[in-house]
Amino acid sequence: MTCIVGYVEQDTMWMGSDSLVRYGWDDCLTAAQPKVFRKGDMLIGGTGLVRSWQILQYVFEPPKHPPQMGVMKYLCGPFTDALIACLKEKHHAEIKDNAIRGINFLLAYRGRLFRVASDFQMLECRDKWAAIGSGEVYALAVMDAVADTDLLDGRDKVLRALKTAAKYTRSVGGPFHVKKLKWSRPSRPTR
Repeated sequence: MTCIVGYVEQDTMWMGSDSLVRYGWDDCLTAAQPKVFRKGDMLIGGTGLVRSWQILQYVFEPPKHPPQMGVMKYLCGPFTDALIACLKEKHHAEIKDNAIRGINFLLAYRGRLFRVASDFQMLECRDKWAAIGSGEVYALAVMDAVADTDLLDGRDKVLRALKTAAKYTRSVGGPFHVKKLKWSRPSRPTR
């Protein structure tokens, strides 16, 4: 259940989500709380347990990004360490068979997109778009088709991907929420 779509164009990051949430075995409801949110200079879209992305949105405080540290080093180090500690404190990260499990989410940061897997792998997306959730395949196909067109702005591209995912996946549905965040390149590029 869920579809989260991220897209980066020039100086703007976009992220959108559907509103369906599963509870119980086969029941779902339309949530009033969006699954995408801004956290400082990041856009985040969460899947899975609602409580996990509520912790990410309302409790977790990302550590300050040291000016000389590259983005991947920051995200894989201080950011992930602080996130794991926060989720463990709130009993939403478990260690099983020497592996830690937490939350799946999409992260847009400094003009780049990352898939954060439940084992906290930080996977940077090669394309300037990404999607996660049960509607992922449909959303990715739409983004691949519309990403390079100038006929739609970023918001409309993300909405089109979400609407298509909802059309073909029972577990994705509106209303749809799209967040936008402007970003500026650091004076010296960091990796």
